[in-house]
Amino acid sequence: RLDLNQKRAARVKELGGMLLLGSDSGSVLGMENITYSIQQAKRAWFQRDDVLNSKCANEMLASLSRLR
Repeated sequence: RLDLNQKRAARVKELGGMLLLGSDSGSVLGMENITYSIQQAKRAWFQRDDVLNSKCANEMLASLSRLR
């Protein structure tokens, strides 16, 4: 959740990449840690459309198929 710093995340966005956010949690109790991932994404100016796992299943699959 904090492995990708703001500078590198901004470079991902500049190159047209997307993020996949996670909580780095080992259990359901740690799911609230997703807020740290969201904060990192916001610092690099990512919007909801730039986050792969903010999409519905069909949109996510379509985005992934474009990576081939």
